[in-house]
Amino acid sequence: MKPDEDPSVFDLDLVRAKMKELRVTQKKLADRLGVHQSAVSNILNGTRQVKVHEASLIFRILGLDRPSDIQMIPVIGLTNAGNWREAITQPGGSVPMPSGRAGERAFAVEVKGDSMDQLFEEGEFVVCDPDSTQLYNDKVYLIENEEHETQVKVYRGNPARFEPMSSNETHQPLFMGQDQIRVIGRVVWRGGPL
Repeated sequence: MKPDEDPSVFDLDLVRAKMKELRVTQKKLADRLGVHQSAVSNILNGTRQVKVHEASLIFRILGLDRPSDIQMIPVIGLTNAGNWREAITQPGGSVPMPSGRAGERAFAVEVKGDSMDQLFEEGEFVVCDPDSTQLYNDKVYLIENEEHETQVKVYRGNPARFEPMSSNETHQPLFMGQDQIRVIGRVVWRGGPL
């Protein structure tokens, strides 16, 4: 397990023991998760961090109880540059994270597109805390533009702006004062604290 993973969210030893007890092979687990067997192998040997939605599904497949210090965060059906008003009416399940990392109104969104590909994998879920809107340099925020489209970006000061972290140079920063931007909340979790 990587040092920045929280063992209370995904206990590799417990998962391995339960798989052995139930005689669940890596192949069977991979089929249920909808991933290649090598992904499960890499999760189990600690070379690939488990995604929060995968951890939740693995717990359910193996009949494991979530640790009591886990908070289930509702998923909002949202994509990068998606319409915020439509997104909040389309809940999509939930993801686990350690309790106390975000307020009670926290929610998760699925990262789509390549505007943050240097920080997040496409399809990864991140948790946003709408009670945490104070801007801090180098922190990640979910923001909304004047067309009610949402984006995940990094805040940078002097001049105040929200920047992509992308290998695609077509993504440009949004400047406070030039662009109409509403901060929805700070991104506080992605399978590990941010």
